[in-house]
Amino acid sequence: MNFGIFYSNYLSDFKKKNISFTGSFSWRIFKGFNVGGGGNYSIVRDQINISKGEASSTDVLTRRRALLSGYDYFFGVGFSYRIGSIFNNAVFPAMRGMNFSLNF
Repeated sequence: MNFGIFYSNYLSDFKKKNISFTGSFSWRIFKGFNVGGGGNYSIVRDQINISKGEASSTDVLTRRRALLSGYDYFFGVGFSYRIGSIFNNAVFPAMRGMNFSLNF
């Protein structure tokens, strides 16, 4: 597990700041099978590049325009399963096991 807090601001204006809280975990359920996840939440007050004026829903959905927001968040989970032999390095060094992962 890991956690972190990150802070940044503009030196010329301390009101323009950004603080983020992050965390993630990885848990080995059994040999070769791992479950993991993570996420972050940010309090955003430093969006100086956002255009003033109205943005249509089409512009926002196609990411041609951004809207001013006070927060940002992300959360994801996933799992992976690794197959192979402990003798792969001796038999065929290029085949060090296969790793399948699926993330949401």
